[in-house]
Amino acid sequence: GHDVLSSLQQHLGAANIAHSIVGEPPLFYVVFHTGPVTDYRSYLEGDDTKARIFNQTMRAQGILKSDSKFYPSLALADEDLRLTDQAIEAAAQALLD
Repeated sequence: GHDVLSSLQQHLGAANIAHSIVGEPPLFYVVFHTGPVTDYRSYLEGDDTKARIFNQTMRAQGILKSDSKFYPSLALADEDLRLTDQAIEAAAQALLD
């Protein structure tokens, strides 16, 4: 999951999209929120529209992403991580459109 986390931080940061990553490398959320996510209440304040656009774009790019958490597999090969990185970049750009 570490490479997926790095991709998220890189591409969302480069696009200046307010977000928090909550959880641990094998299981985590991206919450589109301007403040810190410290509890369930602040998690619920995340931007659902941005999350939906992000997740739909990930799936359109061929990456199976649930509507909530990321579950990166330990079986991901370098090519899988490259495709995931490209999908995250496209999803970050979709949030700017």
